[in-house]
Amino acid sequence: MIKVGMVAYGFMSKMHTQCYSALDGVQIAAVTDIEPAVREEAKAKFGCKVYADVNEMIADADIDVVDVCSPTYCHEEGVLAAAKAGKQIFCEKPFSLSAES
Repeated sequence: MIKVGMVAYGFMSKMHTQCYSALDGVQIAAVTDIEPAVREEAKAKFGCKVYADVNEMIADADIDVVDVCSPTYCHEEGVLAAAKAGKQIFCEKPFSLSAES
């Protein structure tokens, strides 16, 4: 079973989770979002763990893959944290807003 942790639960994340849900052997294991109501929506839909802080979710040993679906300006933080933790990463948009980052 591949356990996915979603960074943010907005429009694009909902598209990604819909696709993951259609795959055998893939589970939405955790969602992180800054909005409490959004976290509760994800928890109710997937029965997953929820986090307010992306670093707490990434530190979860149960998470195999981190899917970064946060706003573009936040991608770098999530991708770098997941990489440092040795997680597999899927980032739905550019890794960073500039080549200098």
